[in-house]
Amino acid sequence: MSLTEILTLRMVRDLADARTFARGEAYFHDGVVGLLDPDEQEVRASVQGTHRYRVRLAVGSDDELEYECDCPVGDDGDFCKHAVAVALSWLENTGEEVFQRSEPEGGKPRKKRKTQGEEIREYLRTLDADALREWVIEAADRDRGIRDKLLFSAKANAARDTSSLRSVGGRLLGSRAPSIGVMPGTTPSA
Repeated sequence: MSLTEILTLRMVRDLADARTFARGEAYFHDGVVGLLDPDEQEVRASVQGTHRYRVRLAVGSDDELEYECDCPVGDDGDFCKHAVAVALSWLENTGEEVFQRSEPEGGKPRKKRKTQGEEIREYLRTLDADALREWVIEAADRDRGIRDKLLFSAKANAARDTSSLRSVGGRLLGSRAPSIGVMPGTTPSA
């Protein structure tokens, strides 16, 4: 089962009492949820409250929602306001729900919140090719995962056949390199 199948707004409301839900919803609307790190089985994010807290929501072995937060309430095993905020952010980013404040502040209607992905894409569109390349190089210098992925892609792009690609994979992965056939979407020219 995937997180999409088990994490619903109804479940979030059931797990949190009304006060906790309202406080988590306020955190969500205040934009204090950090960048989501999702996959099919879980999502992780940090939430800036009194302190920065780490939240994890995941599909458990029994296909039930597992949740963790390192705040004092979460440490007690309760579904805290930080978990609510991350859940709401994840639901909105997956397109399952769109949340708006109950009442517009100051009588002015609120703009629809952009997802983090939309904000990032919008910013990247403002960069010219040279600035974008420089930004990616700086990110690769700070993040080994990005660096390795870029290096593998560059070397794989230069590889002319399956044997060359296997060699690239072996150098990048060390002795853990699996036997590689044809990469999805490519055809060896051997």
